[in-house]
Amino acid sequence: MKRYLLRLASTVVLLLLLLPAAPRAVAQGCSLCTASTNGGENANLTKYRGQGLNTGILYLAAVPYLAATALGVMWYRNRRRMRQQAALKRSPLQPI
Repeated sequence: MKRYLLRLASTVVLLLLLLPAAPRAVAQGCSLCTASTNGGENANLTKYRGQGLNTGILYLAAVPYLAATALGVMWYRNRRRMRQQAALKRSPLQPI
């Protein structure tokens, strides 16, 4: 249990350290999408249009990953609970 908590804490700390770098890494966007938005006449509007397009792409890409993560967590919890119940049924020493 102690090892699990240590691993969990170190993972959380690592994620918190890497989190500030994430927006720069994922906000670059697709070069084709950026090129298609740069064809406008006003540079300021084109910049905001490109940022909006990149943000929309990130939202659309994040939804399937969040759904898969939620399903994985539900499956893991259910599987763990079923294993614990099976272990209690197999236990030769029953609590009094």
